[in-house]
Amino acid sequence: MAAADLTLEGNAEIAHHLSCHSSGQEIFEKSPTLSDFRLSSGRSFDQLEFATSSAFSSPAASRAARDSGWRRSMPLTADSTSLNPRKWALFAAGAVFCSGFGALAVLYHFNAGDNDLSGLYTFRSATIGDGLLLPLLAYSLVRSVSPPREWNKSELRIIFGAGSLAALGGAVLQLQWLLNTRPRLNWTLPAPHVFNLPGWYHAMFLIICCGSFFGLAVAVWLRARREPQFASLWLLSVSSLGILIPILGFSALLAEDNSDSLFPQPAITVLVSAVLLAFALRWALGSGATQRCSVVVAASAVPAVALAALFPPRPSLEVTSALPALSAALVGAFCSAGLRGRFDITRITLCILPAICAAGPVYAASSVRHGTVLGLAVGGITGLALAVTELFLLRSLLFDTAEPRRSVVLAALCGAPLLALGLAGRYFAQNPTAAERYSTFTGVAAAILILLLPARAVRLRFDLVIKAEQGEGPTGVLSVLKWQAYLTISTLYSAAALSCVVFFMGTTPTENWNGGISRSYTSLMLLGAALVIMITFLRCIRLISRPTVRTALAALTCAGWSTIMFLLLLAGFGGWKQLILSAAIATIVGLFVAEGVISNIGYLHNLPIGCGVSLTAISAGLTSALTSAWMSGPAIQSTVGLQRVGFSLWALALGAAACILLPFFSASVLPGSSPVKQYVIAKPLAGVLQDSFLATLLGVSISWMANFLMAHEPGGDAVGAIVTYLALLSAAYIYVMKNNIGHVSRERKRMTDRATINGRKLSNEEKQAIEGLAKHVGRQNKLAAMVIFPIALLAVVTEISGFDREGFRQLWRVSGDQ
Repeated sequence: MAAADLTLEGNAEIAHHLSCHSSGQEIFEKSPTLSDFRLSSGRSFDQLEFATSSAFSSPAASRAARDSGWRRSMPLTADSTSLNPRKWALFAAGAVFCSGFGALAVLYHFNAGDNDLSGLYTFRSATIGDGLLLPLLAYSLVRSVSPPREWNKSELRIIFGAGSLAALGGAVLQLQWLLNTRPRLNWTLPAPHVFNLPGWYHAMFLIICCGSFFGLAVAVWLRARREPQFASLWLLSVSSLGILIPILGFSALLAEDNSDSLFPQPAITVLVSAVLLAFALRWALGSGATQRCSVVVAASAVPAVALAALFPPRPSLEVTSALPALSAALVGAFCSAGLRGRFDITRITLCILPAICAAGPVYAASSVRHGTVLGLAVGGITGLALAVTELFLLRSLLFDTAEPRRSVVLAALCGAPLLALGLAGRYFAQNPTAAERYSTFTGVAAAILILLLPARAVRLRFDLVIKAEQGEGPTGVLSVLKWQAYLTISTLYSAAALSCVVFFMGTTPTENWNGGISRSYTSLMLLGAALVIMITFLRCIRLISRPTVRTALAALTCAGWSTIMFLLLLAGFGGWKQLILSAAIATIVGLFVAEGVISNIGYLHNLPIGCGVSLTAISAGLTSALTSAWMSGPAIQSTVGLQRVGFSLWALALGAAACILLPFFSASVLPGSSPVKQYVIAKPLAGVLQDSFLATLLGVSISWMANFLMAHEPGGDAVGAIVTYLALLSAAYIYVMKNNIGHVSRERKRMTDRATINGRKLSNEEKQAIEGLAKHVGRQNKLAAMVIFPIALLAVVTEISGFDREGFRQLWRVSGDQ
């Protein structure tokens, strides 16, 4: 959530949102530059007009602009020098992390303090606060503050004076803590009036942070008063959230540490802090910005409260309490699909905030050691309500009215059955008697609701993509719709998988459940570090000018990851069933990915398939195949023994990331990733990413889930759950495959209509591209059909599900020639 990066992008982001209103009443008149965008509207935006910044050249004009109304005049341009370099901000964030949480973690690890008392990881403000929120705050402040060369002497005095006072306040706070005769002892304060080495270090760190952060915040505040143009862009984008959320979130965590309770002190602290921040912003920006200030502060306060709830005092650290919260986070991210962020960082931010809002109350409820139905229900409803509230605020902040408000509420209702299934699994895990009585009814009811609600949500999102492809709209709009569709299917699918896991764990009798053996997570951490290094390397080699060198290095990178996976596979499988299923599905996944690279980079754009493309496709396919075999094989159960649930889930997340990202970044170094002429509407790399995602979805739903359930419940009771789960998920997959088939006819119609408008027939190149697309879709659907056909309940489920109107009849077209 590097939100401050959006300040420069905010202008185009706002223009994009305003151009996507569903009513069609808004009209953009675009001249050659962004600074000449103007908006006319018959709705609530009739007072918005974007103009150049020449009116803000004098202090008097600045004050007039501040006080005359933010709705009427908000500049859309920003000087490219208005933000400090990103490397400065990254350095500041890294310095805060290393000198704060990093240094304390090292001291704690080497027992520099009194580890018999409350330790470092007892305090949320010292872990989540120092390790995540303060680095984010440092990054956002350094990016947003005026370049030092623009500070005058008066501002310098104010900034350094404010920083000195804040540092003095931090020193007084530490002195008060040191002089207290009855303090709360911890690993840095082993006795009253005694700081040890970590205690003195933390005291100095706190004093420096108080002075630095407050001084930078005052500098940003002064800039907002001096530059209404910057202030308007800062408020209209999510940039301000990168500063306000860490401040409010850290306040909530600190209050929770001091009170050792979730309510009411953290909530009151956030409320008071939010009111003070709102007044400070209004003071800087003028009375005309009162509403905007209230919205941006409220949008920061809601996730801050939810963040405190996500780390409650004395939680029950069990898998069955964590998985419902993770499922809630995915549902919250799904609800954000209706917001049309144009830039990647905006989209990610819009996913993270409602995810936190939904997950916090759910985890606070599910982590209670003896939960009740009412408590879990209140936690789930509160989480969804906070997520919806946050999305309403973000819509207002971004002027995003592309979809009606009710769509956000309906999205929450669509995700509710998945969340309810996970919470039911948590309740049954704590109440085995209730599981014996009500688990069957609950499972059947949840399955029906999943078919009626989340399934239809997937179909509706993909229907919008199909309509956009038929209408040949702007590429940017199609990209947004595809992001929304794949965000929907990935979040809902993942939430369904996690909820099914926790429901299965909760309803399986203790004597039948095999929990597995404890394993160190060090191997997964090293594997994750290796993946990050390889992805970074693939991104860097794109700067090499020689294509052959880039291709060779990309292939070597994939070969390196494949070697690691091969060595991990030497641990063996838990049995012949696991081996056969993992190997078969892994082979299909590898072929699927390789076909995706070859076709998207070559055939679909009439580019020759040379040795470089073939080598990259083979290496990417082998990488995905071996990774799929590992995460559904030894990562679940090997010859050594059965892995714990947590280990298998982390391995699944890591393996899925590798299967999707490594083929994508490997293909990005090929010349065909940016063709001179693009024939089909989808960009080559977008097609590779889509195919890698679908292949991973296939591997997880068919291979991983079946092996996981059979390994932890070897008695045979898992068969019914496996078949039901595969039937439910296969309906979604078949719908996507059907869209693949329709994609050929849509592309043919699109090219034919375009040629007709230009008074010509389809060229041989266009016909060749369509033929290549048909072969590509046919090959991939045949690979998918090899797995989907054997599922016994498929015919019934696809007939009644919300995924498709044609049901089972479409299967005869999946593997048909195009």
